Amino acid sequence: MKREHFVRVVEEVLDSLPQEFRSRIRNVAVLVEDVPPNQPSPQSGQQRRLLLGLVEGDNRPGLGYAIAQALAHARINLTFLVAQVIGKKYSAVIGFETAEDAKQASALIKKASRRAGK
Repeated sequence: MKREHFVRVVEEVLDSLPQEFRSRIRNVAVLVEDVPPNQPSPQSGQQRRLLLGLVEGDNRPGLGYAIAQALAHARINLTFLVAQVIGKKYSAVIGFETAEDAKQASALIKKASRRAGK
């Protein structure tokens, strides 16, 4: 998707928010960047790899906290985190800086998920 089109889509999404939410959004800057902050641009001819993790399962009290704590204690940096609960189901998409972080996080998330809600 071209940058101009993506920026337009972001603007349309923000404009489509219900008025009660739009009226509460103040002093918020929405930045659209080609490269996440603090990450080097790929050298010409190289394409960046997007490292994603998907977490799905039954929601339990403390699940999001347990996962966040496990990743923080392991000093794993995330490029982004989007999580949601719909009904009794939990899902999250997590972006990682390195393949090693993604691999380490996988084991930590499984362990944290087993402990949450007990």
